[in-house]
Amino acid sequence: RFDEVWEGEHHVAPAPSGRHAKVDDRLGRVLGPLADRAGLEGATACDIGQDRDYRVPDRAYFREGGDDVWSPTAAIVVEILSPGDESR
Repeated sequence: RFDEVWEGEHHVAPAPSGRHAKVDDRLGRVLGPLADRAGLEGATACDIGQDRDYRVPDRAYFREGGDDVWSPTAAIVVEILSPGDESR
């Protein structure tokens, strides 16, 4: 579910830890109302990029779109870095 392809190289990421997931939930609660006021639509675990080169951020906010398999970009992308995370 969280696999990513970085410039054609496949990376398998484990599911986030409980602490990571709780931080993500808190961020969603804070950012959600702000995104609503800005007219942005939020999503979690979506593919940003294109076939053979995409990332799966913890959450993203779109001005419009974001409904395809790969979204070329987003207005805001949130990536929570956990210890040992190589997704920089």
